[in-house]
Amino acid sequence: MRRYSSDPLPAPEEFLREVGRHIAIEMPAGWVQQRLRFGDAIVLVDGVDELSEERRADAQRWLRELVEAFPYARFVVTSRPAAVPADWLGDGEFDVAELEPMTRSDVAVFVHRWHEAMREGCATADERAELSDYEHRLLDSLGQHRHLRQLAGYPLLCALLCALHRDRRSQLPANRMELYEIALHMLLERRDRERRIDDPGSALSRTDKTLLLQDIAYWLLRNKWATAPAGRVTERIAVKLRGMAQIRSSAAEVYVVLLERSGLLREPVEGQTDFVHRSFQEYLAAKEAIESDDIGVLVDNAYTDLWGDVIVLAAGHAPAAKRAELLGQLVDRAEQTRSTAIRDALRLVAVASLESSPELDTELRTRIQEAVASLLPPRTMAAARSLARAGSFTVDLMARARPTTAVEVAATIRAAGEIGDPAALPLLARFGKDPRKAVVKELLGAWPKFDPEEYARIVLPNYPLDDRWFHVEDPRLVPGLTHLSQLRHLWCGWSDPEAVPLRFVADLRGLTEINVPPYPDLSPLVGCSLEALHVAWLPDRPPTDVAPLARIPTLTTVGIGGRLTDAAPLGRLPGLRALSLHTMLTVAELEKLAPLRQLTHLLVGEMPRLTTVDPLGFLDAPVSIDLWDCPRLQDVRTLRRWSATLHHVGLDSCPAADLGPLAELPVLTSVDLRGCGAVDLSPIARAPELIRLTLGDWGTADPLPDLTPLRASGTLRDIQIDAQSVDVSALAGMRDLTVAVPAYTVVSGAGRLGAGSRVRRRRN
Repeated sequence: MRRYSSDPLPAPEEFLREVGRHIAIEMPAGWVQQRLRFGDAIVLVDGVDELSEERRADAQRWLRELVEAFPYARFVVTSRPAAVPADWLGDGEFDVAELEPMTRSDVAVFVHRWHEAMREGCATADERAELSDYEHRLLDSLGQHRHLRQLAGYPLLCALLCALHRDRRSQLPANRMELYEIALHMLLERRDRERRIDDPGSALSRTDKTLLLQDIAYWLLRNKWATAPAGRVTERIAVKLRGMAQIRSSAAEVYVVLLERSGLLREPVEGQTDFVHRSFQEYLAAKEAIESDDIGVLVDNAYTDLWGDVIVLAAGHAPAAKRAELLGQLVDRAEQTRSTAIRDALRLVAVASLESSPELDTELRTRIQEAVASLLPPRTMAAARSLARAGSFTVDLMARARPTTAVEVAATIRAAGEIGDPAALPLLARFGKDPRKAVVKELLGAWPKFDPEEYARIVLPNYPLDDRWFHVEDPRLVPGLTHLSQLRHLWCGWSDPEAVPLRFVADLRGLTEINVPPYPDLSPLVGCSLEALHVAWLPDRPPTDVAPLARIPTLTTVGIGGRLTDAAPLGRLPGLRALSLHTMLTVAELEKLAPLRQLTHLLVGEMPRLTTVDPLGFLDAPVSIDLWDCPRLQDVRTLRRWSATLHHVGLDSCPAADLGPLAELPVLTSVDLRGCGAVDLSPIARAPELIRLTLGDWGTADPLPDLTPLRASGTLRDIQIDAQSVDVSALAGMRDLTVAVPAYTVVSGAGRLGAGSRVRRRRN
């Protein structure tokens, strides 16, 4: 959005002007509007906070008009949290998500990928080995030092840590101020010098570049500009150069040097200049403000979202006396203002500034710390972040507070989690039984920021799991699972089976159901009292040996997503009631399941040679049968054998199947015909107890069946349709019917549905 900080916001046909300008001229008239109208496009509106407060109102109207004009398009709007409230675009219209700091697992992945990218450019094995050594040492340092973990939670700072750790031979800065200072040194001087780049810009020293850049940064900040015309920036440089007699180059030449050599300025669009990273702009602007003795300006603007981080960084730049003046005036103004919002904002900035204040008068520090009490419990995530930046002393203060609402409790947990001090664990344990959704989310989000086992033992032993799946994406949390006394259903979300040996399941005594990645060897599960096992599918994995499952007699449900070495061992599970095999099976493999006469639910698929359901004749009394991706399947007459028990039939991607026998199933209530194309639905409509029908295939352009025959059904109440567009006028007059479609399906004819009928849009 910074590109439109002063220009009119774009019309739809202008959306491609920046991202595809070389081919945009070739697009047909109305092409963008057509894509938006049919839900084929995602519009990313990036950086509402880059606009001035006055311009944000224009952006709000512009966005609302877009959403109203194109209700089936998808819109993603980003902003710094302090710039606009969560309901800025209206209640319910947008889902609100927050980009949180990276977890320890995320940081480890980031660090690995950064070093992997560097290794790809190495010429020798020794260089690659050296980088691997740096990677391991950096991860060790991050594990040992909390201040480094806090910095590494943000992608920009994490990348800087990686670069500086390598550049400085494993010597890392102690705080954010040092990190920026060292990074600027590297960008403004050492990079070109060590690359032996010699150009007219070499006449500019690092000090020269810093003075010029901080002047530009502060000038942009004072004017509330995210970008400025290149000509205006050049004029600003010319003014600054009047006091820098050592520089003989013209303002235009200096501008080019800063643009091409500093790594900090860029022209995102021709003729417009901005800083590549806002964090560096704020650091430099804060430096200029302090050197200009603009304490009053800083205090006057401290409550605004644009200046908050600048104040924190200014406290770090300032000498002790000036820092005391700045923070003292912030506290004074907070005490004098009548506005609660401004008072809280000023106190939060003052508290956050303790992070960057290496030296501060004891009395003033006490005043600031006492001001924290009025901010507790935190009522927003922005307040939580500010409290966390203030340091560990806030843990004791938060422990004395009594948050009650879900928002207050969640914000308290967020602050304690970002501090990451083990002293916060008893505080977090107070909320370990709270079942409210926002609280549960924050409790789990804080887990990776502490020792996993200690956190689970103290905070989560009575975590309210009930019968819900418990998802664990980070394998490093596994050691803590033994302390979750109510853990019954575990979903293991890591993709690499080698990340955690499967034997950990044996320690989870109360576990009854688990979903795991495709471990080829399931023998560590023998001896567990599992009732349900699901093995996920991942590409390019070796087949799973299910032989050990025959020695787990408690199993009643098994689902295997990948390939099997042999299906026969499954036939030795007398208690098995539900079996899902998503992989390609031959008819011969299917026949190995014949001992499982007791199955009530069976799903098998990817059998290109299957032409009849006769191989399923071994079943005694199935309730649900799903066959998928069997393109030659035609004869389903055998289904009539189970007319007394069969409630559900799925024929997903079985377009040749004869649906006639389904009309003869008296207790059939649910049919799935996804991927079957334009089949005749007349037999389905004659099923006497049919309630639910699923049709379509979002991933293809196959036509939908004619829906007209369904009007003959007197029992149908729910139709699920996965398609980009659907005309439901063929269902005219049908009463008490729900037609469920994906959120972005274009629906026509809904007005012709009968009384009590509706179209419901699903979000997933």
